[in-house]
Amino acid sequence: MQFLFDILNVPLSWIMRGIMWLCGGNFAGALFIFTLLLNLAMTPLNIKSQKSMVQQIRLKPKLDEIKRKYGDDRMRMNQETQKLYTDEGVSMAGGCLPMLIRLPIFMSFYWLVRSPLTYLANLPKSVIQSVWDQITAAGLNNGKTVLDELQIINLVHAGKISSPEVQQGMASLDFNFFGLNLTQQPHFSLNIFRDAEWIWLIPLLSFVTALLSAVISMKLQKRINPDAPSMGGMLLFMPVFSLIIAFTVPAGVGFYWACSNLISGLLQTGLQIWYSPQHMLAKERVKECYRRYEDEQKKIATRSARGAQDASAEE
Repeated sequence: MQFLFDILNVPLSWIMRGIMWLCGGNFAGALFIFTLLLNLAMTPLNIKSQKSMVQQIRLKPKLDEIKRKYGDDRMRMNQETQKLYTDEGVSMAGGCLPMLIRLPIFMSFYWLVRSPLTYLANLPKSVIQSVWDQITAAGLNNGKTVLDELQIINLVHAGKISSPEVQQGMASLDFNFFGLNLTQQPHFSLNIFRDAEWIWLIPLLSFVTALLSAVISMKLQKRINPDAPSMGGMLLFMPVFSLIIAFTVPAGVGFYWACSNLISGLLQTGLQIWYSPQHMLAKERVKECYRRYEDEQKKIATRSARGAQDASAEE
């Protein structure tokens, strides 16, 4: 099972170690740069996704006609819908690809932050296991049976466990973000005034940026299709979901989510300016009109040719 995780985790750790070296070992700075580069690399996919949404809006009258004709026959309606998408060269899943790519990367960052000794400090597994065995023997594992690298780091920093290898490995890594430790996991409490911690800023940042991204996405949908139903209820789903998740994972994961939301939201705004949905939809409709014109011209030419042949035959 670990092998499957490492297929993405190991290459990603190589990239992160390289960027962290350029950032002087600062994890937050490296994470922001990585997220920026990732979103820039995904810009062509986002453009393709936006074009796919425009194409689906262009086909809406034809889809409505299929639904009107075959609404009582679900199987036939799906077949005709698939045929329409195939004939028009439109991918039904074109808008989902960027999200499908982000999800495994998000999961990978969870393991990078949870296992910094393995993936970022690049310490041998035998060394990490040896230190954990010391912790277990000393009864400092808090009842945990699964190796916890963040607990190892905290105990070594506190001087409760001696490990020169861990100290040396972590010496080049800086998880500080304006005084916040990104390896720390926020723990929510209903008693906000008594138990509030500065680390709560990370989940809140994740929530605010997710909300911003959701608003931008909804405005984009409305600009493409003003008749689309209001999704006000769904608007808060992802922001609230990100807030909840950010309280169950190390702060570095929530910070990555916040960076991703912020950068993708800004790039999406840029795409709306440079690739205006209305302009793209207008171009598609012009192309469709031109194709109809060409089809009509071909039909006229065919009828003219047949008429000439019939005239020749009569003579």
